[in-house]
Amino acid sequence: MPVSKFILQRNCENCGKQFNAKTVYSKYCCEKCSEAATRKKKALEKEEEKREQLANQIPADRPYISIQEAVILFGISRDTIYRQIKKRQYPCR
Repeated sequence: MPVSKFILQRNCENCGKQFNAKTVYSKYCCEKCSEAATRKKKALEKEEEKREQLANQIPADRPYISIQEAVILFGISRDTIYRQIKKRQYPCR
């Protein structure tokens, strides 16, 4: 891994603390922040996989979907969907 000859001041992507980067690719101030970011990334991937599985269970032959199915499909809150329907961003019956 390339090592910088200069002192690079960076902000940790996990905790926001300023640190001297050892390499030009450094993102985290310490091993603890790196591990926390990895756990968070894996949790998000698992959540996305679960959402995708639920979305695949929605039948494609219906012209409309329910609010609960839209929450799963779009990954946004129920209130946001109602707000967008009210603004006519999504067609509804």
